[in-house]
Amino acid sequence: MPSRNAIAVATISLLISVQSVHARPNAAIDTRVHKADFTVTEPKKLFSAIFTDRLKKSDFETEAQYRARLGQMRPAGTYFMTIPSMFVRYVYRAELQRLVVMVPQVATWITVSYSSEDLGKTPMQNAFGATVDTTLIKSNSLELDVQNSPKNFPKGVVWQAPSRDSTFFQDVGLGLPVSIAPAAAERVVKNNSYDLVVGFTVGDLSRASRERGGVAPTLDSPIGIGGYTSKLPVNVIYLAVLDRNTNDVVASCAFRP
Repeated sequence: MPSRNAIAVATISLLISVQSVHARPNAAIDTRVHKADFTVTEPKKLFSAIFTDRLKKSDFETEAQYRARLGQMRPAGTYFMTIPSMFVRYVYRAELQRLVVMVPQVATWITVSYSSEDLGKTPMQNAFGATVDTTLIKSNSLELDVQNSPKNFPKGVVWQAPSRDSTFFQDVGLGLPVSIAPAAAERVVKNNSYDLVVGFTVGDLSRASRERGGVAPTLDSPIGIGGYTSKLPVNVIYLAVLDRNTNDVVASCAFRP
């Protein structure tokens, strides 16, 4: 996760519960319930439109030509994407009747699409003749690379909470609080019925990247994962919590990067 505090600090933080960080009060969270006034973009559609073109500088073009070409390629306007439910975290505090809907980030990255394909089993043998059937997984991940400085986000937009995966570290990421009674919050968490929507503009495409990586299978861990991760630089300017059952926005915040 993006913030690796010392063990002593992290241990103290575990007692605090979920809290807002990086407070710059330049925007207010809108808690009015209203219909969504934005159109959600399919991540694969936007990413394929950008990453099919040549993003790297050619040896046969000047820096000015390269910048001009990237400027022509960069999509204009604001885009809205729904974070997949597998990457959304709900943190409820009953004393405050507050449900925080957040997306824990890894460094500056937010996953907006992830897919995997089982390519089947392949036998693997070591030098001593031991064999095992390994499973090969092909993956494809689409990430938003957030260019906003963390301290430039308004109060109530960046949250941290004790990690579900580690005793010593915090989950940190973008999110919004929603006032909701315990029984209703329990239903939301059980059914994953609140989506987190991120609105953004596309940033400097010279920072865009498509990397190949993965983990090779071993005899002890016979599952190999390999594929591509595409990272699109963006400036986040809007967040919303969307009730997928009613298509109502139950919390939102618009701000400047």
